[in-house]
Amino acid sequence: MSAAIKLLKPSKTGQHLLETVPEERIRSLKLSAREVEMAVMIGQGLTNKEIAAQLFISPATVRTHIYNLYQKTGAGSRIELLNMLKN
Repeated sequence: MSAAIKLLKPSKTGQHLLETVPEERIRSLKLSAREVEMAVMIGQGLTNKEIAAQLFISPATVRTHIYNLYQKTGAGSRIELLNMLKN
């Protein structure tokens, strides 16, 4: 788990693993605006609770959006999801 946390931390330049999702990837996967927002927040290293608090939604709703992201991308983890979305 610590390796995953290190991957999500900002680099020395201050950039996160995923700051934006390429437009072509959004279109090809048919991601909603909320799903893109979730992906970027995951890329910033935020937990489900932190995402929920920032967006004023329940953690269960966050889980649903993340589940949908996993289904659309075929990812099995946050790291895999981010790698699929940034490439």
